[in-house]
Amino acid sequence: MTDFRVMVVDDDAELLRVTGDVLTSAGYDVMRASSGDEAITTLKAEHIDTIVLDMMLGKDSGLEVMAQVKQISPMTEIIIATGYATVETAVQAMSRGAFQYLSKPVNMPELLLLVERATRKARDAYDKEMLAERLRRKDDRQIQAGMVVASPLMRAALEEVGDMAELDKPIMIFGETGTGKEVVANFIHQNSNRKDGPFNIINCATLTESLVDAELFGYEKGAFTGADKARPGIIAASHEGTLFLDEIGDISAAAQVRLLRFLENGVVRPVGGDRERKFNVRIIAATHKDLTAEISAGRFREDLYHRLVVFDVQLPPLRERAEDIKPLVEYFLKSFPNHDVTTLDDEAVAVLQQQTWTGNIRELRNETERAWLRARRREATSLSSEDFRLSSDAGEAQGEFGGYGRISMQEAELLHVRHVLGLCDNNKRRAAKILGISERHIYRLLRAAEELEESGN
Repeated sequence: MTDFRVMVVDDDAELLRVTGDVLTSAGYDVMRASSGDEAITTLKAEHIDTIVLDMMLGKDSGLEVMAQVKQISPMTEIIIATGYATVETAVQAMSRGAFQYLSKPVNMPELLLLVERATRKARDAYDKEMLAERLRRKDDRQIQAGMVVASPLMRAALEEVGDMAELDKPIMIFGETGTGKEVVANFIHQNSNRKDGPFNIINCATLTESLVDAELFGYEKGAFTGADKARPGIIAASHEGTLFLDEIGDISAAAQVRLLRFLENGVVRPVGGDRERKFNVRIIAATHKDLTAEISAGRFREDLYHRLVVFDVQLPPLRERAEDIKPLVEYFLKSFPNHDVTTLDDEAVAVLQQQTWTGNIRELRNETERAWLRARRREATSLSSEDFRLSSDAGEAQGEFGGYGRISMQEAELLHVRHVLGLCDNNKRRAAKILGISERHIYRLLRAAEELEESGN
């Protein structure tokens, strides 16, 4: 019964304690309030299945509090407890939506029986409403998440994760690099009961042994040199929300141990802290690796795997989603400035659908931006196959970039940077975005090239 939540509302501190303890011993998740205002504040923040409500709460009337409860949470059941039970008050309570009423002093076995019945009724109503809401939202999911999906394969994958979203269990997303795992993780979050909470992302490959505790759990002021103020970790920052663990297959052995402990009990202790804190976080993880192979090789913990893979979904690569290519390109075009190029012709679609797309959606976006620049230079309103300049022939690919066959990596990098700069009319910010590097890195490369050319080497 630990997932059934009951609130006891009574201005008598001793009765509040005793009644709460009895319900806790019976396995309920119990919350306590000593006034109507406190009860309403709690109800606005938490889902409550059943409320045991005192009829007389000092200045507050139990019937008035009950009316507010029903307005905020119609499915919450209310059991009225009163020391002034009359036929009139009973009729009033029942007519205003009370599940039942009890006379004080409360008979605890009778209370437990009523709470069990009321709670099951409330939870059944809540589950039916959640199912109805899920069905209502089913057709709107991809619109809500801003996703572009046309292929039956990807639609099936989204239907699968959509059904998982509201179950509030860990989900593992498998897929090649660039298939949109982060977008799908956000889709799950937006279609879950945590959608109003935070959605945070951490790349597990960055969790080195020296950083893992501070990044995950945070630290207290003075915990180490440079810790001039306390900082919450990403787990604390994700409380009541979702934490997306990207590239979980690259997580270090030390980080695996720390993460497993949190997944087991939900408790963290900041670096330099002397007490533990409990956080409520939903975990979604993703990887491009075969984790069963990683387990066999001793690089990934099997117990962590089973904690993370309660549910899992495999995202198809772009080469298996030919129907998605045209709508994806048109979606990318809308995100570029100056919406003068809006679509692509049929020949361009055919060329793109023949590519293997090892970099998947990420690679398609980069190629689309390059093609968009070429189309704008010729003042076109749609992309042609020539704008993409794609070929499976390695020799042709080398020809466009001047031939990389017998030059150093440094020279090849410089040639490619200059090529992209040319496509971007020497706009270093846009070139940096396409290349996935910083503007500073571009300036360093160009400066080094100039120095090399001046030296005559």
